[in-house]
Amino acid sequence: IDEPPVIVVGSGPAGLVAAFTLARAGRPVHLYEAHKAAGHRFHGDFQGIENWSTSGDVLEEIQGMGLEINFMCSPYTRFDVYDYHFRKVTVQSDKPLFYLVKRGIGPDSLESGLSAQAQEAGVEFHFGERLDRVTPPAVIATGPRAAEAIAAGLLFETDLDDMAAAIVNDELAPKGYAYLLVHKKQATMATVLFRWFRDEKLYLERTLKAFTTLFHPVMRNIRAFGGYGNWYITSKTGRGTRLFAGEAAGFQDALFGFGMRYALNSGYRAARSILDGDSYRAWVRRKVHPRMRAGIANRFLFERLGNRGYSLWARYVSRSGHPRELFRKWYAPSLGKRLLFPLAYAEYRLRRRFRDPSCSHKSCNCVWCRCEKPIPIT
Repeated sequence: IDEPPVIVVGSGPAGLVAAFTLARAGRPVHLYEAHKAAGHRFHGDFQGIENWSTSGDVLEEIQGMGLEINFMCSPYTRFDVYDYHFRKVTVQSDKPLFYLVKRGIGPDSLESGLSAQAQEAGVEFHFGERLDRVTPPAVIATGPRAAEAIAAGLLFETDLDDMAAAIVNDELAPKGYAYLLVHKKQATMATVLFRWFRDEKLYLERTLKAFTTLFHPVMRNIRAFGGYGNWYITSKTGRGTRLFAGEAAGFQDALFGFGMRYALNSGYRAARSILDGDSYRAWVRRKVHPRMRAGIANRFLFERLGNRGYSLWARYVSRSGHPRELFRKWYAPSLGKRLLFPLAYAEYRLRRRFRDPSCSHKSCNCVWCRCEKPIPIT
């Protein structure tokens, strides 16, 4: 008896990994994407796949899923952190702290690489097609539903050497951070906001002024970009063989927004659940939600540091000698974080109830508003 085709909705990392895993195992797969190409949400901006939340290397984890590294993926073992007085500390590790990848439609982007592997495995793509209803088996990976944090930034060509720098200063990035990533004379500069989204242009202007003062970069072919992400904890990650993965399931790093590892792993686990009959929800409860609760508790604490606290925090990290191990412990669940989580999550849920009075709530395109975009799948 021929097995029914699996429907995958969404062509981000979670959807592409799920589709690849299923097709590689011999299942017919139809991937639907409402836009014209994979990576439509991004603009060629650099992002990092974190390499500190486990003792193993994330590239080994990715290759263990059967994937090849056929996209730009550059290890970074150091980054410089500047405080509100622009004093610098350097965080240096003997192993990569993160791997720099490019997001979007370009030839060496993460999405392009994963798309090529999925296509070679036999996935049938349906671009420009939106589904309102799916029949299991299916993996829903349609991305974030609302903005819990936003990024506003610039892409440009520069004369700077490869580097990674961040500024922790509420005047530039409220409760977040500003960053500058340079790779082979291409640069991404952005501010990541966890508060006051409507003032994103003001904070981006301040970020540009700060990095220009620090590094005096040549900036050519400047392009603006933006993005957003969300996180939440729900038991509704799917029943049977209709499963939600990535940010469609609320999976994201609440502390700093390094969510790609969640996306890759959840796409793979959702596919393996369909193939092997394992419980995807049990994996989420056991492996994902405890770390997400720890991340939400960490965010609650981080937001209370303020500029002086950020400065002390950065100096502590730089002097630790083993920053990767320090981050791993921070990201791991603990008794203290379990006790703090109910308070942290209650505050978060209260904040999510705020609405932007200028939003029509009908055909909303403002990334900062709190009106959730319902997942268009039933």
